[in-house]
Amino acid sequence: MDALLILTDCAFMDGSGKSKSKQTLAVREMRGRLNAYLLRNRGRQQYRHAPSAAQAASRVMRPLAKKFGAGVGTLRDHWPEIVGQKWAQLSQPHTLRGAKDAKILVIKAKGPAATLISANSDQLLAKINQFLGAGSVRTLKIIQSRMSGDTPAASAENNVRFPIAKPGENTLEAALDRLGANFKTQADEKTL
Repeated sequence: MDALLILTDCAFMDGSGKSKSKQTLAVREMRGRLNAYLLRNRGRQQYRHAPSAAQAASRVMRPLAKKFGAGVGTLRDHWPEIVGQKWAQLSQPHTLRGAKDAKILVIKAKGPAATLISANSDQLLAKINQFLGAGSVRTLKIIQSRMSGDTPAASAENNVRFPIAKPGENTLEAALDRLGANFKTQADEKTL
C-alpha cells in the first residue's frame, strides 16, 4: 500500500520521457487501484460506543432464565391471567423456592381464603405449570397474611358501621349529652 503511494508521488518526477497525458493516466489508474484496495481492506473503526445497560443485563439474565426458569416477578405480572380474577383478588405469589426440578411456590392469601386456595391447589398448580412450563412448580405452600395492597387504614374504613358526621356537627358533644341523659334517668329511677 505504501509502495503505491510512493509510486504515485514519483510518477511526475519520472524522467522516462513519457508524455504528460500518459503519466496522468497511469497516476489515475494507480489511484483508482489504491482506492479500491482501501475500500476492500478497510479495518474496524478504532472506537465503538459502549453497549447499553439493557443489552448487558440481557446477556447476563438470558442464560440464568434458561437455567432456572421464570421467576416470581413474571408470576406477579400475570397472576390474574393465570389463576383468574377471583383468586387474584384473594392471593398473590410471594416466592419461588427450591431447585429447578422441585420448586415450591409460596402464595400469600388473605385470612380464610388460604383454606379455599389450598382446597383448589391442584387446579391452581395445573394453571401455573401451564404458564411456566410442565413440571416447573411441584407444590404450593399457602401462607395466611396481609397482601401488599391491604393497609390497616383501608380495612378500618370498610368496617365503619355508622355514617360519618356531616361537617359542622359535633357528634362527640351529642353523644356525651345522650350519655348524661341516660345516667340522669337511671339515677332518677333509683331514687324513686
